[in-house]
Amino acid sequence: MSKQVNKSKNKLINILLSTGLAIFLAACGTGNQQQNQNVGTENPTLSSDSLPLENGGELVWILASAPPTLDAHRATDTTSRNVFRTMVEPLMYFDGNNTLQPLLATGYNQLDDTTWQFTLRQGVYFHDGSYFNADVVRANFERFLDPQNAFTRASFLDMIENVVVIDEYTVNFELSFPFAPFPAQMTNYAAQMYSPLALEADLNGTITLSDNPVGTGPFILDSVVHGDSVRVVRFDDYWRGQAGVDSILFRVIPEASTRLMLVQTGEAHGLEAMSSDVPILDTMPHLDLMQIVTTTYNYIGFNLDRYPLSDIRVRQAITMAINVEDILYGIVEGQGVRSVGPIAPSVIHSPHDYVTPLPFDPVRAREVLVEAGYGDGFTINMWYNDGNSVRSLIAQLVQANLSEIGITVNVSSLEWGAYLEATNNGEHDLFVLGWTGGTGDPDIQVQPLFHSDLIGGGGNRFWYSSEIVDDLIHQGRLETNPERRSEIYRQITEQLIYDSPVISLWHPYVPIVTNGITGLTVNFATEPDFFRVNFTN
Repeated sequence: MSKQVNKSKNKLINILLSTGLAIFLAACGTGNQQQNQNVGTENPTLSSDSLPLENGGELVWILASAPPTLDAHRATDTTSRNVFRTMVEPLMYFDGNNTLQPLLATGYNQLDDTTWQFTLRQGVYFHDGSYFNADVVRANFERFLDPQNAFTRASFLDMIENVVVIDEYTVNFELSFPFAPFPAQMTNYAAQMYSPLALEADLNGTITLSDNPVGTGPFILDSVVHGDSVRVVRFDDYWRGQAGVDSILFRVIPEASTRLMLVQTGEAHGLEAMSSDVPILDTMPHLDLMQIVTTTYNYIGFNLDRYPLSDIRVRQAITMAINVEDILYGIVEGQGVRSVGPIAPSVIHSPHDYVTPLPFDPVRAREVLVEAGYGDGFTINMWYNDGNSVRSLIAQLVQANLSEIGITVNVSSLEWGAYLEATNNGEHDLFVLGWTGGTGDPDIQVQPLFHSDLIGGGGNRFWYSSEIVDDLIHQGRLETNPERRSEIYRQITEQLIYDSPVISLWHPYVPIVTNGITGLTVNFATEPDFFRVNFTN
């Protein structure tokens, strides 16, 4: 299976990557057909054989919204992640070929069903001069898993029972139950390592890690202008060597057309574009495009704690009244794969080919509303975040579709940080959002979103509670037999389709647009790696 995108002057090359997942990557450019190197190479770079390169200077990267935090242990969004990952690092990471690679670890072994041993990299220093070792690893996980901190993503690693220091460069993770994808879990926000001095200062209230993210990464925080920009500068003593650019300026530009214009004119060097931008790129042959087929899950969420969305019949009626095909092929120009649930076809154990979503059937939707006692209709609110033109169009389509069955939808947008906070607090009716798990395993695609223990700030913004789904999620985490795991995630998906806490939309091809740079890699979690970026003359 491959995806073809025709560009009048630029060629788009589709590459099937096999990493235990089914991931596709495409890249285009003028005279610079870019593709990832062989699977398994550490820190692969994009081909630049024919390009004169220039080291140094400032890379300008455009963001649609400001990162709510630079504290990885507190973060829940990819905008924050893409900024703080220039400064802090985890034990493991997925490279541009979507291959799991050691980073601050050099390797790992499974000692028994519930014990994983990681060997740590020697000679690594934090930005403040403190040394990285096993004690630092234990301190970071103790902070992250401390119940008093109540970090949102603690559930990602709640299987860790003990972190045991064996020697200076060896640490054991003792789990409360078998969990096969544990090494991949070490790529997550949860596994980012902070300086022991910074951890202590944060605990004492002297600093916050959001304002002072002291890590081991290739860049150091220089300045934050809240709502406007974040600037990081090169860390000259970085353990892998010096980065190719002197600094990165992350500029916050809410307006989509302005973001693209800045890259088109060369005032900026790159951004994660909107799917709807892809046709426009036909007119911009000097830009380079990478199409990343991701594990991202885009959806319309219900708040089951709000009347009348607490009624399953109302949710099913609304689901059947919304034309998802119009969203996929009209609004986002076919830039993705129709989703049947949260687990993308690129994720192992995906039930994508074996389950069917509720059909688009506005006549039946109207009948169900009448049967539920809502024949006269009602009014609800729908939110999307500022600066996201695709979500704005989705909200307008939902408004039009639901008017056909007698439901009035009031549409409004919120600033990104306020949007996340308000949906965490359950102040919404309907909302549009996405989720990127980033480990390639189905557990992280379903557990944070739908487990009842995580309602609200934990990630379950639907206020959805199902003993059936909770039990299946638990079984999926314990099960090591691949066939049984696949069956568990099929059952979870079918139950979610029936309960309808969410309307599954699509798993997108995410366009990464650049101008005048080479060496950028982006993995299936749409995480850019800026370390080896250089400018092209």
